[in-house]
Order: sequence, then structure tokens, then C-alpha cells
Amino acid sequence: MLCRKDQAEMPIMLPNEWRDKLSKLLASTYAKELEIKDSSFFVYGETYPDELILTIGIHSKSNTHLNPTTLIYSVNLEENSNPQKILDDLVDSSGHFLDVFFKTEDWEDYIPVWTEETFRNLSFFYKISRENIELFLKAEALLNQ
Repeated sequence: MLCRKDQAEMPIMLPNEWRDKLSKLLASTYAKELEIKDSSFFVYGETYPDELILTIGIHSKSNTHLNPTTLIYSVNLEENSNPQKILDDLVDSSGHFLDVFFKTEDWEDYIPVWTEETFRNLSFFYKISRENIELFLKAEALLNQ
């Protein structure tokens, strides 16, 4: 499970169009860095009644045995929450992480536990891990058949 909270319900995936749009935006923004690291992005998101999850994974294209670096966000949702603004702020926040990640040759600052942060008055939690979200989602799909 990707979520920070204990969830009893199944998540609703963010639309593929939105995920594709974000993947293309990140790929174009970090094209040179991705080429140097021979990597690509994997974007995934889901919502629960009280939580929004966004993940951005950086995967090696040539070595599938390398664990990705994955940034996972969790935001509390309330009745008056604006999910689009939350997603926009998270995407902007991810830029700070990605800038540092790509500029640091041997980046190893993983934070595998949920850590609280505030960006543009948005309070959220994040963790940075070696989790392979693509693999996790495939396993979940097999288990849920």
C-alpha cells in the first residue's frame, strides 16, 4: 500500500491523461539530466476519501535491476480541498527535489519514513525510497484478480 493512512477502501487512480501529461512535462524539463543518467520517469497517483497520493519514480532505462528512486507524497483531503491545486503544488515541490537529485552525482539522501513538510501553505507528507512503484502496482493487480 502506498498510502500513509490506514485505508479500508480501494483507491481511485488519477486519470491516465493527467499522469501522461505530468510525465511528459517532467521528461521535457529534465531531458538532459535523464539522458545523462539513462533514466525515465514513472508517475502514479491515487485518491482516497481523505488522502491524495502522488508518486514520481526515476527508473534506469538500461538496467532494470537497479532500484528506482521514488518520491511519494501524501496529502490529507478535506471536504473543501481543491485536488488540482494540491497536485499543482506537489508538482512544483517535486521540482526542488528533482533539481537537487539530478545535480548531485552520488545522491543517497533517502528518507524512508513519512516526513511532514509545508510548501505554499500546503501541508503534506513525503518519503524518498527505493520502492519500485511500477512493480508494486503489477503485484497488486495480480493479487486483486
